[in-house]
Amino acid sequence: MIRKASRRAFSHGLLLLYIGVILFPLSWTLNSSFKSNKEIITAPWSFPHEISFSNYWNAWSGAHVGHYFMNSVINSTVSSSVSLLLGTATAYAVTRMAFPKISLVIRRILLLALLIPAASLLVPLYMLLRSLHLYNTSLALILPYVTLGIPWTVFMVSSFLTSIPNELEEAGIMDGLSIFGLLWRLIVPIVMPSSLCAAIMISVIPIVVMYLLLQKRIMVNIKA
Repeated sequence: MIRKASRRAFSHGLLLLYIGVILFPLSWTLNSSFKSNKEIITAPWSFPHEISFSNYWNAWSGAHVGHYFMNSVINSTVSSSVSLLLGTATAYAVTRMAFPKISLVIRRILLLALLIPAASLLVPLYMLLRSLHLYNTSLALILPYVTLGIPWTVFMVSSFLTSIPNELEEAGIMDGLSIFGLLWRLIVPIVMPSSLCAAIMISVIPIVVMYLLLQKRIMVNIKA
């Protein structure tokens, strides 16, 4: 009992240490956001003497963060919705279709799409968007996001679909559901957890990738 208690205390201590390491920079950033620039330099570790929202207002209006934020929300919402719509339908067809060879070919093509580094596609993607006159438009972001999001959605939803018994769909067919009725009224509600997980990955990963690729330029603009 003493050994189990000591192991549990040690594991809990490691978890608390890990949580502290993760939360410390976030809490420090939040604390500094309510300070003035002078107070951040003179007293970086103290609490703000007077809470000020001027930094948020300057970022929202002066740096046009509000405009960029709304663009990100629109692009993420549209790309996630289209990726989930097409990816869920493709996953259902790949998992339940009666042509195993075609299903295997589609799975391998989607796996190949996941193995290609996104950074290697930036130059040809830029040239393609320029030739289609889509440069500096919302479609220039939505179309690549959808293209990269569909394979993620297919693999996550199809792995979840394999755990659903076929008898459930047979019962739906006996109740008069068509193939589209089975998909949208029966399958989609069941696979909603995996779809939400795929939506989070589709929404977050492109933003992180673009930040890592443009990190130097972003930091230069902030310092300017």
